[in-house]
This record gives sequence, structure tokens and C-alpha cells, in this order.
Amino acid sequence: MISKVGITQELANYFTDLKYEDLPLEVVEMAKNLILDSVGCSFAGWSAKEIDQIIDVARSVGTPGKSTVIGTGERFSLLGAAMANGYLITSITACDVYTPAHFHATPEIVPVALALAEETGANGKELITAVVCGLEIVCRIAFSLDNQEFRKKGWHSPGIIGPMGAAATAAKLLKLDATDSRRAIALGYSQSSGTFASWPTPTVKFHQSRGAAAGLISGLLAREKFEAGSEPLDAPDGGLYVTYAPGASEKVVKDLGTHWEMLNISLRLWPGATPIQAMLSAFLNDKHQTFPALGNISSVEIRVAPRTYNAHISSINPTSTFEALLSFHFVAAAFLKNGYFWIDLVSPGKLEDQDVLNFAKNKVLLVGDEKIPIGGVQVKILTVDGQTIELKEDYATGTPKRPVTSEQLERKFLQASSEKITHKASLELLALLSDLEKLHSFSDLFKMLQPEKAL
Repeated sequence: MISKVGITQELANYFTDLKYEDLPLEVVEMAKNLILDSVGCSFAGWSAKEIDQIIDVARSVGTPGKSTVIGTGERFSLLGAAMANGYLITSITACDVYTPAHFHATPEIVPVALALAEETGANGKELITAVVCGLEIVCRIAFSLDNQEFRKKGWHSPGIIGPMGAAATAAKLLKLDATDSRRAIALGYSQSSGTFASWPTPTVKFHQSRGAAAGLISGLLAREKFEAGSEPLDAPDGGLYVTYAPGASEKVVKDLGTHWEMLNISLRLWPGATPIQAMLSAFLNDKHQTFPALGNISSVEIRVAPRTYNAHISSINPTSTFEALLSFHFVAAAFLKNGYFWIDLVSPGKLEDQDVLNFAKNKVLLVGDEKIPIGGVQVKILTVDGQTIELKEDYATGTPKRPVTSEQLERKFLQASSEKITHKASLELLALLSDLEKLHSFSDLFKMLQPEKAL
């Protein structure tokens, strides 16, 4: 039964009262994994071509402050740090994804949590709890929507729903009461924006960065008692379900405290669009599988669900790093030539590798197949001497059906952080983040996020 106080107020009531001690161990571990992954992705994010443009604008938003931007010793304003870190997390297309809604949550949630934890002097348990609040709220709201209709209209989830979760995270760290927390979520909704008209440009990733900034502003305004609509989700005039897509609001609050929708978030082990993770999983999950050299391969056929095919068939000849990370053709060719896949293989110089480009264009065929489940893949490699290699994955590594191991996540973190800090510093930071709940002060952590201090 829907509460008489309204869905948004019921959410605010529950999460305002939520304590670290209320969190199941698996929820705490998921939050810690996502924070760890976000920090690693942020270090690697500096390799994106467009990052200087984002950083320049983030630097100019407000006077220099005391908020840490991951990977630089420079301090930004609260707003600038949230915006910069939000983009850094998503920059190399390797952060989390909530696949039921194709939604990336950490770029909106984690930057706000880090900025306000540094500002307020929160401890590790408070940070984890605030991140859980934001993640669980965005996942529940996304789950409640008719996501096919939502996507059909061209809406991009992180920019629409993300600000509400980020606002809830801000409210938790600012220790707002339930009324002001509801205001924060409503203010986040009022800043919802973002469509797939920007695909496949980096602007779709900016939706996530802006979502973090919007959530931060929402929390700060709510602290000032700035009033907002009482029910952004169910409101008959302009509410989420009448404006963006139909939904079932009762799903948002169903089984609060016993069911945790954020556990359905997936982690990506490699840079690349979400559907490409299944292909890379197929290439790499069998450690005994060897592949012939490019010159000994006559064709590569990649079968995916029709919806995946439609979204990625235009990226055969990528002209930018982001387009390359969306391209089954390019990623398959780059992997088969090099035996691995990471962000260095889509750097500007590598995008001009004629061996890879020619192979992707002439030897790789992407096929839409209704028999392939969403998120799955079938690969058939034919060699010039008539041999066949067949690979199949229904679920990418990192999805709830095939969770990442601690070893896999740590290996990704060390590889990603090596873009900015030494291996020794990466190991020290990994140890600190692995025991995040034990931190009473973030001073050491924030120092280690600055490469000048870590080297």
C-alpha cells in the first residue's frame, strides 16, 4: 500500500534514519567495491582526450576551494570537484552499470559523497552509508519505470534520475532531517535533464557529471530550507511517471530494508560499452584459449541482441576514443592483435592503427540475432586454414550472474590508478579503501588521491 505521506517522503523517512549498523554485509561490500572502482576509474580518466575541457570549466566554477579532485594536487570548489570527479569516473567508459535501466550510478553519487565527506569531516562508515542511500534510491526509481518506454523517448537515465540519488547522498552527509531530505530529492528531480540526442559524443558522459553537480546543489539548497514540490515522482502535473515514462511508484518503497536493488549493479572490468563487456569476457574467461594472429584470421562474426546491434552498428570506423569504446568491430580487432584490451589501445595514436582499422572494417561482422539475450554474445572466429573458434557468454563478468572477484577488481584498480600514481602508492591506497569503514578521518585518503603527494 502506498504511504499517505507520499513516495518521496517515505523514501526520505527511511534513508534519513538509516544507520551503518542497519546495512547487510553484502551491501557494505558492494558500496566499498563501487567506491574503490570509482577512484580507480578517476585516475585512468585523465587519459581521455576531452578531460582538459571539463577540468578547465570545473576549475572556473567558483573560487578555488579545499575540495580534492582525484589525480591532481589542485583544490577546487565543492561544485567544481563534484563536476570534475563525476566526469573522471565515467571518462574511460569503465564505471558501473545498472543494466535493467542501462544506468551509471557512481559518477553522480560518489563525487558528492567524497566532496561532502571532505567538507564535513565524516568518517568511513558515514561515507559508506551515504553512498548506499544514493545508490539504492536511484536503482529503485530506475527499476520502478517502464524503461523500454523511457528509452524509446530518448531519455538518458543518469541525467534524469541521477540528481535525485546524488541529492539523497548530499542530504545524508549534511545530516538533514527527513523533511529537508525530501526537499533535496525533489530539488534533484527539478534539475533532471539529458537525452540520447548527444549519442555518441562525450556529452552523454557529461550528463553524469552534471548529475553530481545538480545533486550537490540540491542538498545545499535543502539545508537552507529552500522549498520544492512535495512529490516529484507521483505528481499528476510534471511528475516523473507522467513526464518521462509510466511507472509503478509502489516499487520504489517495496521491501525497504529487506531487498537491496543496488546489489543488481554490475561492475565493468574493461573500458568499453556495457554490451562489449560480454565479448571481452568471452575472449578472456578461458585462460587456456589462444587466438591466431590477425593475418591468420579470415573472419570474425559477433552475434548480439537486435537492440544491441542497432545501438552499435554505426561505430564500425570510430573517429574518437569514445566511439572506439562503443565499437564491437574496433575492440575485437584491437584485442585480437594485442591479446588484451585497455584504454591505451584507444588512444589517438592507436585509433590510426591501420592493421586494426582494416581488420575491423573488412573481417569483423556484427549480426543482430533474436536468439541472443540482451547483454550476451556469440563469437565465431574462422582461420585461413579452416579452423573455427566459437565463444559464447550470456552474462559478462561483473554482472550479478557472474560477479567480479576481489582479485579481479583489485587488478583493475591497480592498472587504472597506475595512470597517475606509483605502484607503491596504488597498493597503499587500495589497502586504505579496502578498510574504508575503519577510517575515522579522511585526511590520509585525500592526500593519497593527489599524485604529487603520492609519488
